Amino acid sequence: MPIIGTVGAGAQVVPVDDLPLIPKLIADTEREYINCEWVDAPPGVADEGIVALKIKGDSMMPYMRDGSIVYYSDRFLGGAPDQCLDRLCVVQIGDGATFVKIVERSQLHGKFDLKSYNFHTMRDVTLAWCAPVIFIKPA
Repeated sequence: MPIIGTVGAGAQVVPVDDLPLIPKLIADTEREYINCEWVDAPPGVADEGIVALKIKGDSMMPYMRDGSIVYYSDRFLGGAPDQCLDRLCVVQIGDGATFVKIVERSQLHGKFDLKSYNFHTMRDVTLAWCAPVIFIKPA
């Protein structure tokens, strides 16, 4: 699977080489044109449509160290269904910024609070999409 981005300060995701952050099946013929690092699939998980992010620095400490790999696949558009709530997810907010955060319901209808391990909580956020993290490979 491709590592399509890095997770830095504030748990914000930065795409590698302008790759889209959308999970999709990558054909073997496309691999040579994608300029990124590649990692093995998580144990017991088919590699179709799964992508990965690499943690950089101490943005996710103490939960994840520098070099840890975060895998995600299914993306839910326009919010966060139950399978995303109170879980670590990759989320894109309304302005296009993407983060790795714990998703919780906000007190405002249709909005969400995004929690971090060592950064302030982003409150009352609109989500463009949400994808639950399916596996974390420690560094």
